[in-house]
Amino acid sequence: MSAMRLRALIVRHRWPLALIVVVSFGYQLGKDAAMRENARDRIERAGSLI
Repeated sequence: MSAMRLRALIVRHRWPLALIVVVSFGYQLGKDAAMRENARDRIERAGSLI
């Protein structure tokens, strides 16, 4: 696909593409926060076992 056709595709579908980017970024942030919280809980549980 040529650069001009790709640019035209992006310009034509700007808002759906922006929505996909925002949703995927939010999903990634939420997943990272959940993993961090899960790791913190595991560390706290391991400390209470000692």
